[in-house]
Amino acid sequence: MNIINLLLQYSIEAIKKLYDIDIDKKHILIEKSNKIIEGDYSITLFKVKQICKFKNFDFIDFIGSYIKQKYDIIDKFYSIKGFLNIHLKNTFLKKYFLLSLYNDKYGYKNKKEGTIMIEYLSPNTNKPLHLGHLRNAFIGDAMANIISANGYKVLKVNLINDRGIHICKSMLAWIKFGNKLTPKDVNMKEDHFVGKYYVLYEENYKKQLNSAIDKNSISIENELKEMLIKWEKKDKYVHYVWNLMNSWVYKGFKETYSKIGINFDIEYFESKLYEQGKDIILNALEKKIVFSKNDQSIWIDLTKYHLNEKLLLRSDGTSLYITQDIGLAYIKSKYNLLNSIYVVGNEQDHYFKILKNILKEFKIKNNIYHLSYGMVYLPDGKMKSREGNVIDADYIIDLIIKKVHEYVFINKKSDINDDTCFKIGIGSIKYYLLHIDPKKNIIFKINSSIDLYGNTSVFIQYTYARIMSILSNVSKLGFSAYNINSFNLNQISINSIEKNIIIQILEFQFIIEQSFTKYSPAILCNYLCDISRKYNHFYSMYTILDTKNKNISNFRISLSFAVSKNILNGMSILGIEMPNKM
Repeated sequence: MNIINLLLQYSIEAIKKLYDIDIDKKHILIEKSNKIIEGDYSITLFKVKQICKFKNFDFIDFIGSYIKQKYDIIDKFYSIKGFLNIHLKNTFLKKYFLLSLYNDKYGYKNKKEGTIMIEYLSPNTNKPLHLGHLRNAFIGDAMANIISANGYKVLKVNLINDRGIHICKSMLAWIKFGNKLTPKDVNMKEDHFVGKYYVLYEENYKKQLNSAIDKNSISIENELKEMLIKWEKKDKYVHYVWNLMNSWVYKGFKETYSKIGINFDIEYFESKLYEQGKDIILNALEKKIVFSKNDQSIWIDLTKYHLNEKLLLRSDGTSLYITQDIGLAYIKSKYNLLNSIYVVGNEQDHYFKILKNILKEFKIKNNIYHLSYGMVYLPDGKMKSREGNVIDADYIIDLIIKKVHEYVFINKKSDINDDTCFKIGIGSIKYYLLHIDPKKNIIFKINSSIDLYGNTSVFIQYTYARIMSILSNVSKLGFSAYNINSFNLNQISINSIEKNIIIQILEFQFIIEQSFTKYSPAILCNYLCDISRKYNHFYSMYTILDTKNKNISNFRISLSFAVSKNILNGMSILGIEMPNKM
């Protein structure tokens, strides 16, 4: 049951019955009433007035009366200009609260036809995952769970960028400066070891660039280009080094994936896609969809889409990112997807406009949606991998878990074990990178992510642990353990705080739906923080386990249980584990 969709449905029906006019749901906005306006919800009807050509706002009262008389949902209502402000009936809330209380899948939708593919993370095999990768991974993983909760089959895809000029940088630096050392020789995590050589290449390139008279004669850059050509020609030694260094990186990635709790249904490798892309491009050349320049490079003209010409293959025949993306889009088109979501930073917004139009020209079916997200900054600025000033994912994870351990030690919380500290630490990073809308940039502040009183995972986990503590004492004190038959709602007059919590519980399905349609896990994050705040206010105001009035206490136990279930389900969708003790 979705209160907001129900009010929307009733409003559209009222307009049809009263005025014989069909109104699209997009023209009616339903929101929680703000603190200034009396009521539970405000229905905005300005657009309806315009579409129906009403002279004034009198029609709003008629809509309110229609809904109130026909459906047992509104206690009272009043209109102010273009708004219909309503109070929900307590009897209505009680009824649906009881229906939702013991439905373990409350908020989840029934299975629908169709598959949605979501591609995220997509790391390069020349460096370890960093803080920016974590935001990408957490947005992708949360969105996959949100899509699944909305009833669709989901395919989680990771594209491994395991070849190309950037991969050759770390390979070349290891050959020139590595002295055949391995990660084991220097006791270093494998992906960090490879990343060290990526930075080393850039350092040497800059030295040569600063001293070069002719920029075309930079020896290390020329060696790099030669290595890429050799790789595409399957040179044995180059491929040996490539396979060796990639195997190190995959081992390091696997360890980090395990820490952050992500996995994929399908993994694609750029090295196995670029030839498919090249074949498609060369076929398009024969059909004159693309063209070749004098240096034998291949381009496509996108000026009719108000874009520039785009390079598809270099003059030496080597491929680019766009080459393999064309190949992968072709493979994806065979799945007959409802939607193909790419979780990629907003620096690539223009690139995806290009890709969509190239696929249109090549007549490759695609339902591409670019889930564009903002950058993660440090308080002192932007991270740059090639300059070595990134915060590695492993480092930030270990640092936050260490800080949680220090807090536990300082506050002598002996009942909090290592597993709980780990859940708190990982949850803190995930939530912090998810609670801001993906479109916005984030400045990552470690102390803010573990603030017990802020909009954080720690606060929500603490609320959940508090409820678990209450529920663990229920039977000991002689109460019925959140049994639907243990209280009579008709004999209970719920107060305004309890009413607000019930409304919040019944909005869960709407929140899951909104998080999907707006591609924003932040909507779910802020909902969970809000219901946690409401519950903590309720907890501070009222006695829950009161032996003098077991009817009310058993209701409040059930209310607590329902809140805990919403928090548990919601945090699970975000990929955050919940400790029972804190």
